[in-house]
Amino acid sequence: MWSWAEFFEGMRASIPFAIGAGVFGVTLGLAASQAGLNAVEMGFMSATVFAGASQLVAVGMIEQAAPMGAIIAAVFAVNARHILMSATLAPVLRNQNPVLRVWSLLWTVDESWALTMARSKHAETGAAYLLGLGSVLGASWMISTVSGVHLGDLVVSPEVFGLDFLGVSVFLGLLVLLRPTRHHIVPFVIAAVLSPLLATVLPGSWSIIVAACCGAAFAAARA
Repeated sequence: MWSWAEFFEGMRASIPFAIGAGVFGVTLGLAASQAGLNAVEMGFMSATVFAGASQLVAVGMIEQAAPMGAIIAAVFAVNARHILMSATLAPVLRNQNPVLRVWSLLWTVDESWALTMARSKHAETGAAYLLGLGSVLGASWMISTVSGVHLGDLVVSPEVFGLDFLGVSVFLGLLVLLRPTRHHIVPFVIAAVLSPLLATVLPGSWSIIVAACCGAAFAAARA
């Protein structure tokens, strides 16, 4: 059932993360500008892909003039984690309107997923909350990535300002938000150990995806 109160609560909860995503978006826009993309192309990518890590990979490959097929495959590999994220949201969205269910999943990113999962532990949560989160995060992402393209000539080396570490810091913050317990340590360790090992034999980001699936499979088998 739709709840405007829940929608606005999601909007409010997303504001700190939208600010962080905005800085990350500007960084991506800077990289896109240096790769030769204009504001319209960056805006179209942000609206259709809406995923920072995979867009960053795509921009890097565009700069290297990689084949379109390789870019699409790389973006799919990085975004494959959304399959696992959507599966964990199934209990939250099970009784929702099918249209709202699909629309909310389209605007689901790491931040909105983590906030939704955290809230669902202590309160009934539905698509309204997820869409409230996605509306603010999506607007911040669109505005910041396009703005970053326009600022491309002003900031040549984003890493000088530490902006290249922003993505890592956001994910660490999300991990703290989910409040992992001792019960979660082993799956995390499995994924953390396997990822660098698999990176020596698997191309691109597949090592991360496979390692995450192994950790998730262990957690599911133990449950």
